[in-house]
Amino acid sequence: MKKFSIKKEDENQRLDVFLAGVLGISRSQAQKKIKTGEVLVNEKNETAHYQAQAGDVVVVETRYITSLQPNAKTRYIASLPPEIIHETNDYLVINKPAGLIVHGGNGIAEPTLTDWLEERYSNIRKVGDDPARPGIVHRLDKEVSGLLVIAKTNDMFDHLKKQFQNRTVKKE
Repeated sequence: MKKFSIKKEDENQRLDVFLAGVLGISRSQAQKKIKTGEVLVNEKNETAHYQAQAGDVVVVETRYITSLQPNAKTRYIASLPPEIIHETNDYLVINKPAGLIVHGGNGIAEPTLTDWLEERYSNIRKVGDDPARPGIVHRLDKEVSGLLVIAKTNDMFDHLKKQFQNRTVKKE
């Protein structure tokens, strides 16, 4: 268990941003920890949007933190590495292996494809409609392998999203 007291200089910072900074993890990983109840503020569950106040006591369950550290994440992903099929400045096509989760959600503590993307393409964090799914236009279930197109810019995200919505993407 890790315990932090919010200092005056960290006041009014979002809880997920604060955790990402002190734990050395991504915001999406911090959001996962908050959603799964691994984080308490003043002995209560809060949302990722919670604005930290000076004097708040933040307690983080640490038994899962080692699985979120970059070296452990890299080891895990190394056993299920996505293969880059094609890459441009605007998008990436990868072959996702079966067993690798595309993006996190409630109760998911294991590393995901979005974790892998954020480690390698830090600018991707700002791409898309949902910070928990940076650059992800479509997904494949954990048990399924196959090609994924990932946007690296917001313009490409919008372009690809329209193609999927209009069903002009040919899938085989």
